[in-house]
Amino acid sequence: MLGAFDVWQRDLKLIRKFWVFFAVLLLDIVLLLLAFGPAMTRLLPRFAYPAGSTTFQIDYFTFFVPGLVVLVVMQASLYMGEMSYIDRDMGVLEILFTAPMSRWSICLGKLASATTVAAVIAGTLYVVSFALGFRPYDVGIGSAVVLLIILTASWGFAGCSIATVMQIRSTSRWLLLLGAILSPLTAAAALQYPVQVMPEWIRPIAGANPLTHAVDMVRAAALEGRWPDITSLIGLFGFAIVGTLLAVTSMKHSRLLGR
Repeated sequence: MLGAFDVWQRDLKLIRKFWVFFAVLLLDIVLLLLAFGPAMTRLLPRFAYPAGSTTFQIDYFTFFVPGLVVLVVMQASLYMGEMSYIDRDMGVLEILFTAPMSRWSICLGKLASATTVAAVIAGTLYVVSFALGFRPYDVGIGSAVVLLIILTASWGFAGCSIATVMQIRSTSRWLLLLGAILSPLTAAAALQYPVQVMPEWIRPIAGANPLTHAVDMVRAAALEGRWPDITSLIGLFGFAIVGTLLAVTSMKHSRLLGR
């Protein structure tokens, strides 16, 4: 797996040149946290969590933070997929394809770099949220479970992103497609409110949305200190595996597109 490590290391060095972009992304999320969280907390100072609970209540800020962490993970993972497009456009992938390493190694290295960046940004947001008053159920075990969920979800989103950008010929198309992907994913997810309060017609869509399951699992770990149920874990790891297979398959056929 030396080839994958080399690709991971090379991508992280390259990402440092784009640190301003990721800093602005994190700043946007923090500003959203500062503006939206306290405002909604004043409207919903305490409410039952999980829905229907008669013994456990939280404020909206506490409910909002896990969803925001997952959102920034998804955004960073999807944007990191564009690194593969840049490499293809500049001829770097062509050089890597002729090097003594498999497409699997190249793809795994890129997935690892995307997951690393997403985890660092999410971890920073988690720390900022803690400084602003967010208190998870268990800082130790709960945070470790949150990290596992974040890494797995990021891996899956990055795989889907790489698989898509490898089949697109222009960045303008990718940006249009990215907007088309982000809008329904974020709208039909439990980021800002529970699925139980959504309109009836959108609940099945939210139930099939991988973002919803990731948010629910992070909330369960962060706010209740419990492991996600086995079905959700299998679905999450299955999403990561599918993303990996799609990315590798797309990269294997990327030579058909040429430069």
